[in-house]
Amino acid sequence: ATISDNGKGFEPPESLGALTPTGKLGLAGMQERVQLLGGRLKLESKPGKGTKIFFEAPV
Repeated sequence: ATISDNGKGFEPPESLGALTPTGKLGLAGMQERVQLLGGRLKLESKPGKGTKIFFEAPV
């Protein structure tokens, strides 16, 4: 599944876990849940260009 927006975007860190100290707990929590399902989460974002989140999980 892909979720995207056309919001303000941001410079993503190398690891989504690095977002926790910045207060962006939602993305880190999403990654944790996806990993529990055996899936993976990928994030693309650029300042001024919005954000895309790609999620894959086995069925």
